Amino acid sequence: MMNRTILMSALKLYETITARNHGIPFQCRGFKSICFALWCCLPFLQGCGSAEVVYDRYSLIGDLDAQAFVSDNLKVRLLGVLGEGGVVLETSDVTLRPAKNHRWADDLALQLELITSQQLTAAGISPLRSFEITVFKFQGDLKGEVTIAAVCREILTDKRKKPAVYEMNYREHQNQDGYQALVETLRQGWLQLSQELAVKLSRK
Repeated sequence: MMNRTILMSALKLYETITARNHGIPFQCRGFKSICFALWCCLPFLQGCGSAEVVYDRYSLIGDLDAQAFVSDNLKVRLLGVLGEGGVVLETSDVTLRPAKNHRWADDLALQLELITSQQLTAAGISPLRSFEITVFKFQGDLKGEVTIAAVCREILTDKRKKPAVYEMNYREHQNQDGYQALVETLRQGWLQLSQELAVKLSRK
């Protein structure tokens, strides 16, 4: 509506000036042609203005067993922008940008807990043991490198004992461009790290 109003005003201004100059346009012979061209573009301009933004939602747990559940003995904590709901892209050494149109379908921490819980259960880890995982990096970058960095700490009831700490690091290049490939690589990376963690914990 605004685009049409502007063009109508421009045409009216042209006709007014032409009339005042006895039918001779003032120094701008192409003015009416420009207005006509813009008028022809109105459907396209209006289409762009009214187009709805498409938000892509990504899930890491679509292929999990329906019986999977988060155990009370596991907590995942996300640092900084990782918890803002958008898939995170590292745009420089000091800049992280959570995407506005590419977001997680469910709470990311909860999804990671589900994946890890399933692996711990499969490995026979006692539900009496408690763990906290802090995730520092869960992102891609402009070069297609995918990075996950986290630390798992076992919470001990005996405060006199030093808690065991397990590092979780993953780095891989996504095989295709785009957010979908990034998310698939992140999912595979977290699954791999959870399986490796489960093996380490089963030896304790």
